[in-house]
Amino acid sequence: MKKSLFAICAFLFMMIHHPLSFAQTNPVELGVHFESVLPFGRFSNLNPVGLGGVANVNYLVKENVAINVESGYLWFPGKTRVQSNNYKVRNPYLRVVPVRVGARYLFGEQIPLFLQGQVGAAIVTARDNYGFGNTVRSRNYTYFTLSPAFGYRKNNVEFLVKYEGWMKNEISSFLGAQIGFYF
Repeated sequence: MKKSLFAICAFLFMMIHHPLSFAQTNPVELGVHFESVLPFGRFSNLNPVGLGGVANVNYLVKENVAINVESGYLWFPGKTRVQSNNYKVRNPYLRVVPVRVGARYLFGEQIPLFLQGQVGAAIVTARDNYGFGNTVRSRNYTYFTLSPAFGYRKNNVEFLVKYEGWMKNEISSFLGAQIGFYF
């Protein structure tokens, strides 16, 4: 996982310092977003909320079409439940590294709205803490992700609302909201 994070950071660094990024009409943008998510369905029984951050690179290929790449970190704390003997048990907390690519359609300067669609992978680490001293068990999973979104952008500030589904044997999904800034 450290190698993939290093590769993503190196890619973002090269995109920022590419010669095109210093031109007047900059086709490359780097953004940083704060993300808050609300799981639903069976996923919400295990994790009530998720928080994280995302780094995003947009490459403008036409006047109102951009290709984007994003990666980040999400944390789901797990829900505490009480068993019949009043013993509290915490569901596994999740650490997630999403890696997504997609496209964005910008409606124009007069209407600062956009639609976005992304596909990718979510690399999930689930950690159980059984409450018996330092007994911890980690499990790793990789899910296919699909994420349509709708957003509003004014100058360098962006607000985005999205649905994201993780698919493997079943679908885990959530609604997310991002607020971000572009450099």
